[in-house]
Amino acid sequence: MKKTLFVLAVLCSFFANGAIPPSETKVAHEFYVSVTQLEIDETGGTINAVFSTFPDDWERAMNALLEPEGRRYLALDSAARETLHARYLAQQWHLSQPGVDFEMVYYFSQQDAEKVEVFVSFRPKGNETIDLSKKLTIDHRVLADLF
Repeated sequence: MKKTLFVLAVLCSFFANGAIPPSETKVAHEFYVSVTQLEIDETGGTINAVFSTFPDDWERAMNALLEPEGRRYLALDSAARETLHARYLAQQWHLSQPGVDFEMVYYFSQQDAEKVEVFVSFRPKGNETIDLSKKLTIDHRVLADLF
């Protein structure tokens, strides 16, 4: 059985009132929006996820990550971009459940003029299984740390 959950994240910018000083490498928006679709596949024992956001916001976020190295996102080849995406998501996205340790598996990303989509799954390590009768905690901080 598969169950689908949508997570809509709207990050409000506090730049306007000076609560958070803007970075020189970031362009402020009033809102940052992303949508995450989670599908719990009980039969397969995985939680599949598709994270979507606007290309300009994603590029700004990736540039902020690369800034200390003096590199730019658009200058990276596709393999380096995928590596950066996987590393960033592994740091910012965690699932937990009592008695279950999850690992994230990064598949790929795709981008067009309107959106960036990133495809991952989470699966229990070892012989553990997802138990929907127990609390499942999703810690999703993608983009929240950069804007």
